[in-house]
Amino acid sequence: MNNACPECGAVYAVASKDVGRRIRCKKCRTQLVVTERGLERDEPVTAEPAEEEESAPSTEPGLEEASDASGFFARLRNLADVPTYLLSVGTFLSILFLFLPLLDQAKIARREAEVAASEVDTARRLREAKADDEKKRIQEIGEKRRRDLREEADLIRLSTRQADYWNHYGMMLGVLLVAFGALGYLTSGPTTARRVVGGVLLCSILALILWTFLRPPRDRSAESTQSATAIFTTH
Repeated sequence: MNNACPECGAVYAVASKDVGRRIRCKKCRTQLVVTERGLERDEPVTAEPAEEEESAPSTEPGLEEASDASGFFARLRNLADVPTYLLSVGTFLSILFLFLPLLDQAKIARREAEVAASEVDTARRLREAKADDEKKRIQEIGEKRRRDLREEADLIRLSTRQADYWNHYGMMLGVLLVAFGALGYLTSGPTTARRVVGGVLLCSILALILWTFLRPPRDRSAESTQSATAIFTTH
């Protein structure tokens, strides 16, 4: 068995058990392989074209950067589910501006309850009073207390009328966002459930619009005038 390097002649101790082993010559740094005939130059012909074919696309300028950019935008599209965001924000605004007028009405009802409680308290004090002067003083205090509470209730009513303008705008914005989100579910929904949700929401919004504009209008001018003049009158 030839145990000398074919390039520089350096001798190595190889045997038949080393067949198939690859070494590098310490003198000339040639890659060698142990065969049945002895040491021969190691020339991997079949592996090099495959490696060049795999690495060839990466040597072209701009391909790696384009792949990274496309992957980034794909991940961005997956994260940014715009229809769901529109539905979430629109639902939040709709609920918020739906309950704000209800809270104002509850505030007015609270003032009216305080007026009734003041009248009950005044009547109780009058029954317990003995002298006429004391009864007169209790009655004057009670009248003043009721007048102040009624004026506060009337001011809250006027403030509620003024806030209706912004409440309607907020509700309209919320409904529009929900409508755009529902359209997104219909056009780009990957599942049947999303398309069903989008269709139901759009039908509900259409029914709400028809009910709002087809119902008989309420005449609030007289009520608003009474609330405004009640502030400058005594009860």
